Amino acid sequence: MQPVLNCGGNWNNGDNAGLWNWNGNNSSSNANSNIGGRILIENYYVAHTILAPWQKTLRKEDGLVGLFSKDREEIKRIMKRVGFLYEKACDIDLIRYAIRQAAKGKTNKHYIAKVLANEESYALKIKEMLESNTLKLSPNRQIVLFDHSCMKERLITVPKFFPDQIIHWVVVLVLEPIFKKGMYRFNCGSVPSRGGLEAKKYVERVLKDEKVRYVAKLDISKFFNSVRPHYLMAMFRRKIKDEKFLRLIEAILENGGDCLPIGYYTSQWFSNFFLEGFDHFVKEELKIKYYVRYVDDMVLADTNKRKLRKAIEEMNKYLGNIGLKLKANYQVWKVHSRPIDFVGFRFYKDKTLLRKKIFFRLCRRVRRIRKTGYITVRQAQGILSLLGWLCHINGWKFYKERIYPYAPKWKLKLIVSNHAKKLNSEVRRNEIQQSKVVRVC
Repeated sequence: MQPVLNCGGNWNNGDNAGLWNWNGNNSSSNANSNIGGRILIENYYVAHTILAPWQKTLRKEDGLVGLFSKDREEIKRIMKRVGFLYEKACDIDLIRYAIRQAAKGKTNKHYIAKVLANEESYALKIKEMLESNTLKLSPNRQIVLFDHSCMKERLITVPKFFPDQIIHWVVVLVLEPIFKKGMYRFNCGSVPSRGGLEAKKYVERVLKDEKVRYVAKLDISKFFNSVRPHYLMAMFRRKIKDEKFLRLIEAILENGGDCLPIGYYTSQWFSNFFLEGFDHFVKEELKIKYYVRYVDDMVLADTNKRKLRKAIEEMNKYLGNIGLKLKANYQVWKVHSRPIDFVGFRFYKDKTLLRKKIFFRLCRRVRRIRKTGYITVRQAQGILSLLGWLCHINGWKFYKERIYPYAPKWKLKLIVSNHAKKLNSEVRRNEIQQSKVVRVC
């Protein structure tokens, strides 16, 4: 029988080794009285896949691979899986909150207004479907949108509001504490209270470190389309033991196809969870000094160029094991030799500017208003959105000289506000007319 690691006992059939040393000489069925504890671990390779890097070390002086923890309680905490999640998902208050969150920004659509008007009954329907295991997700609608920020088409999957989008919110609300518990601090994409501005502050802090000499910018190729559900479900099973809730996650993934569909609210959270181990691998095993990730875009900074290039090779190997790969056009350059283009900004040592595409788009829209002499609602909305970028750099002089004379912010806000009031009054008028028809009937 294969020898295993026992806690305590002797090492070479000689002196006793003590309670917290290893006995790698005997099989798991050995009944020696001098073994202080039973099997510590049956298979090293299983432990190697589920434990953090700081929990795995090589004991060269003893000639065996062992598990040495800085904190034994931490092992138990990390290896403990979470249960009783399905019961949380069936909570009526959580479902009501999920309905309101899923409806944000879309309340003027008739099918969403119908659900909001009868929130209690629809919440009870979802609760009943979950408790009786009769939930059936609807077929998705797909549309193609052109993304002007990167000049390419994107396939967007649009799930039905009831029950699909509400179920997506329920699942995320239950999983959010679990996701955040193991999340890397500077994973900034699609995370509440972080986002692009958090990544911006981090990069600005990196450039102030005089010891940083080289920077690398990386991107994962076709990230959302390359995430395979079977890899993701394996990761979920390491953290969750509630089979009912795992089946619910699996149903959402199956309904989305063989990837993470762009358009699902779950996709942005699942993608961050999918790369959770990768983030810790970069920081804890590759020992990269500065690392920030925004969805599939990454910036690394360190003192050594060779270290960065070697780290990129190891990162590519890691991603290959979960079905992903880095784009071949990654860049490594000497810091301050050129700016870092990341999350919509260009970062220099002493200043931060807008990305050229965003800056030129703002200039073109203002120029169009200057030529025509009037501002449409759509133009006002677009320029206000771009002025939001301008607020986070030192752009006051540019705004006063180039934008304020033709499209002042107060005027843009007034146009958008009047348009919103007009839409709301029309919605109320339609609701009153519908209520009158119901009364007559």
